[in-house]
Amino acid sequence: MPKPIADAITIAWMDMLRNRPHLLVWWFILLLLPLANLFFARHLVPEGIEVGPRLIAGSTVFMLGIFTVQAIANDLAFMRFTYRLKLIVACPVHPASYVAGIMVVPTVRGAINSIALLAFAPLFGIDIHLSLWYIPVAALTAMSLCGIGMVIGSWSPNIIVNNQISLVFGVVVVMVSPVYFAVERLPDWLQGVARLSPYTHAANALDAILSGRGGFYDEVAILAGITAVTMTIGLLGMRWRET
Repeated sequence: MPKPIADAITIAWMDMLRNRPHLLVWWFILLLLPLANLFFARHLVPEGIEVGPRLIAGSTVFMLGIFTVQAIANDLAFMRFTYRLKLIVACPVHPASYVAGIMVVPTVRGAINSIALLAFAPLFGIDIHLSLWYIPVAALTAMSLCGIGMVIGSWSPNIIVNNQISLVFGVVVVMVSPVYFAVERLPDWLQGVARLSPYTHAANALDAILSGRGGFYDEVAILAGITAVTMTIGLLGMRWRET
C-alpha cells in the first residue's frame, strides 16, 4: 500500500480511537440531532403549505454546514495545542495524508446524520425518492468547506479563539445560504453572494435527488469545484511546521 494512503488510514484510525470512549454519546447525538433539527424546521412551516423533500435537503445541509467546519478546525487545533501534531509532523506525514485522515470521522458522522434524516422523513409525512447519489453528495457537502476549517485550526492563537471563529464561520455561511428555499427568494444583492456558497448548490442538488426530478449534475459539478478550491486553500494555508 502506498505510504500516503497508509498514513491517512493510520491517522483516521487514531482519530477513531480517540473518540471511542464517547462512542455511545456520539450515537445518541447523531440520531437525536437530526430528529430535533427536522422537528424544528418542519414546525416553522406555516399550516397549509406543503412540505416536500426540500425540507430534508435543507436540514441535511444545515447540519453538515454548521458542524463540519467546526469539527475539522477543532480537531486540528486540539492536536496543535496538545503538541501531538508535532509528533505526527516528525514521522514524517504529508499534510494531505493527515487531512485525509482527520476528515474520515466528520464525514462518517455526516453520513450517519444524513441517513437518519432520511429515516425520519416518513414521520413528518415527507415523501422522498431514494437514490445512491444522496450519500456521495452529502459527503461532498461535508467536505466542501473543510479547507476553511484547516486554515482556522492552523492559525488560531488558542483553542478558545479557534472554537469561536469556527462556530461563527459555520453558522454565518449556512445562514446566508438558501438551503430551505430557492436562491431567487433572496434580495438581489445577496443572491450573488449565496451562489458562492457550496451549501446553496448542495441543497439544490439534494432537493433534485430526493424529489426524483433529476437535473442535478450541474449543481454537483459546481459543488465539487468549490470543494476542490477550498481544499487547496486549506492545504496551502496550513501551518504544518510552526516556529
